Amino acid sequence: MKSNSINGYGLKLILFLFIIILFIGNATAHQPRVVVGIDTTTTNPIIIENPDLMQAFYGNLNGKSDYYQINSNVSFELCLGITVPACKGLGGSLPSVQVTDLSGKPLFTLNGTTGTWKPFIGEFKDFYLDGPVISKNVSAGIYKIKVFNGNNDGKYLLIIGNNEMFNAEDILQDIVNAPILKEHFFGKPVTLLFLNFIGFLLAFGTLIMLFIMTLLSRKSTQNRQTTTKTNKILKPIFYIGIVITTILWLIIMFIYSLSILVITNTIFFIIAIIIGVIFINRISKNNMGKITILIGSITVILGCLFLYGAIIII
Repeated sequence: MKSNSINGYGLKLILFLFIIILFIGNATAHQPRVVVGIDTTTTNPIIIENPDLMQAFYGNLNGKSDYYQINSNVSFELCLGITVPACKGLGGSLPSVQVTDLSGKPLFTLNGTTGTWKPFIGEFKDFYLDGPVISKNVSAGIYKIKVFNGNNDGKYLLIIGNNEMFNAEDILQDIVNAPILKEHFFGKPVTLLFLNFIGFLLAFGTLIMLFIMTLLSRKSTQNRQTTTKTNKILKPIFYIGIVITTILWLIIMFIYSLSILVITNTIFFIIAIIIGVIFINRISKNNMGKITILIGSITVILGCLFLYGAIIII
């Protein structure tokens, strides 16, 4: 009876971790859509599905205008905005957006040249200039959107929609897109992020594996012995991962200075290391009770928070 109670407790903690990850994923304001490198024309536009949902299309005017299209069978509120990344060396002129009907008749224009642009910091702690926006109720039909500027150069974000709605697929897409956006839009060191992930995988991947084995070890003495032996093998890998992650994180702190986010993430990392060492040492002593499971759960949660924070910062 006691064993089942502890295992149930561990499952609840895993569920709590999953909810935390979902909550973090939902913190982003727009669903990112990467359209860099897609060749668009007036006859081959990017189709925008669900125009009422908040979405951000990351594009690059590489010598020509970009085209989008909305097909709607019902009337809806068309919310549009244009934003550009504001980082040194990115270049490009401020873009404009023109919306036309199917016949090509102009309906309205967001003029980037005469419009007001305001600086702001995005969800992933990157700098942007927020340009003109418009919100207009339109009838059912086909609408074409053109993004352009005088030289048709530079990066932009086409913001559309005003309703937030997320699911597991959107959250996964956010996580996958984050490094791509860092590289294509802000020239950030994605290689550094990758190496940091390798160190994280060695360290906290080891902890996650041992945590799962610890939960299962409550069922039999043989499982406890297997967990203890596995811990002995994986312990050096854990410390190697910690060393790699620590060195790379110190580099990141040097590059990005001590912002509140960097300091917070560093605290997560330090606490995760300390608790992780305690967790491994308890397993070495064949102590796999309720407290050990709790310590392992906290370590896994802090490790995931640290990883997500590192992605945002870089």
